[in-house]
Amino acid sequence: MSGHGDAREAIARARSAAELRTAAEGKVDGRAAALALERCAKAKSSVRSVMGEGFVEVASEALRRDARRMSVHAVGGVFHDADVARFDALPSGELLRAAAERLESERGLVAADAVRVIWGVANFYKRRGVDSGEVEDAMRAFVRAATEATPRVFDSWDAKRDPRRASTLCRALKHLIEINRMVGQTPPAATIESLVRVGARNAGSMSPAQVSFILHDVVSAGAMEVLSESLMEAFTSSIDVDSDAPLEFSTVSALLWCYGKMDASRRGLVSQTHLENLHYATMAELERDGDLLPRDIALNLYATARLGEAHIGFKDAAYHNAAARRLLEGLDGLNKQALCMICWSLNVMRPNEDDAFIWSTFLQAVVEAVKRSVHDFSPHELAPTMHALTSLHAASAKLLELARDQFSADVYEYAANPQNIVLMLWSFAAAEYDVGDVALKNAARAFVDASESASAQELKTALQSLARLHYVFDQDTVALEHARMALEKAIDRVLDEYSQGECEILAWSLLATQVPASERLLERVGVAPVANDAGDVEYIVNDPNVDAH
Repeated sequence: MSGHGDAREAIARARSAAELRTAAEGKVDGRAAALALERCAKAKSSVRSVMGEGFVEVASEALRRDARRMSVHAVGGVFHDADVARFDALPSGELLRAAAERLESERGLVAADAVRVIWGVANFYKRRGVDSGEVEDAMRAFVRAATEATPRVFDSWDAKRDPRRASTLCRALKHLIEINRMVGQTPPAATIESLVRVGARNAGSMSPAQVSFILHDVVSAGAMEVLSESLMEAFTSSIDVDSDAPLEFSTVSALLWCYGKMDASRRGLVSQTHLENLHYATMAELERDGDLLPRDIALNLYATARLGEAHIGFKDAAYHNAAARRLLEGLDGLNKQALCMICWSLNVMRPNEDDAFIWSTFLQAVVEAVKRSVHDFSPHELAPTMHALTSLHAASAKLLELARDQFSADVYEYAANPQNIVLMLWSFAAAEYDVGDVALKNAARAFVDASESASAQELKTALQSLARLHYVFDQDTVALEHARMALEKAIDRVLDEYSQGECEILAWSLLATQVPASERLLERVGVAPVANDAGDVEYIVNDPNVDAH
């Protein structure tokens, strides 16, 4: 074979791995290398196993050499195929820079091709990560170009004329957010809003599931502010709950999750009629004999709780019971995140106390499921789970013991987010569970170190919990001064947020743990200093006897 065209033709004709290897012995250019990758990807085989070690180096060099001659469509295909064919020798830096240049300059660039390359890059790096400095710089250039090009190519896009219909837009938003996260950023709100407006304009061509995909990605990007009443009306009006084909339960749950996360009911983004229709669709599926994924039911419960008391399902005893009965069958297969959602939802909605099934059979089964997997829980999952189960008076002694062990082993990980360490301390205090001197001392130190970023509520709850656990700060002069200064600074930062009663709780908690309260706090309490018989200045603060929140 004398030319690159011969190699490409031979690779295209090859019917076996042996023929592919023989074909690749010719002059391989970037197009031939890309074609070989495509053949390997379609066979779900690695390049090394099909083409041999020698081809890896040849293909890598050919793609590097010809990167800037390739179109956006071609580069997207290479990234897709390299991911599937496990071609880690891909000269990704050169290809990323080439794609960035093409996204900025290629005439007649269509949405499908732009999405193809964004999707391919996202998948390739999702499994590998962006590690080297050179690749990271190239990735940033690509992300910048992709973020600027995407709204442009969708400006006049029509889902009806796209072979992939609305899935092209769904993938664009999802993977654009992904590649931005890979370089530690989020797409500009204006970019997200532009794509959401395209979605609203094409809502009639979208399935309910695709609407949920768009809304989910907006929520996950923290861009809920771009969702106006008019945009949401366009999306929700396209969802026909009363049609002959019932909505998939997973779609109903996903939509409710989005509405709950964006506080859609309170903000007036969706109508009560629409929410009621989704609830009726939920009940119909729960009462039907068909198979439902337990995770979807857990998500539905969580979403209903998030929507609040105004939502019809929040106080619907029949809904609570039906969901619990369906969940009981699949608790063992649920992951920790789903168990956390169930516990949080039950605590927020507080099902009817007369429902013996929920309060005895189901709740105890949930506790057992949490006990079995407690070692897999991360701090942000175990903390709200324990808070919920303790609030429901369902946390058993064994569960508290297991939670204490987890907490003690990773106390500084819990303190990385003050809310997590506060919820754990509150749970142990509310359950009157002795966590042990060492664990409590470490927890107190960790909270003091994290107090500068704690909210007013977190500071009050943590200090009251430590007091209820009968903790006394180390009276060593240096250690006590460190605790006093850190807590005084943290409290002073949020002191104006407290009511008179909350200031009393704070002052009592500080004195109970033997940390001197600041004069400013005591002035808020209205307590004057008095001298005891020894001449020492003391402050008298009565126990406010107020439960922690």
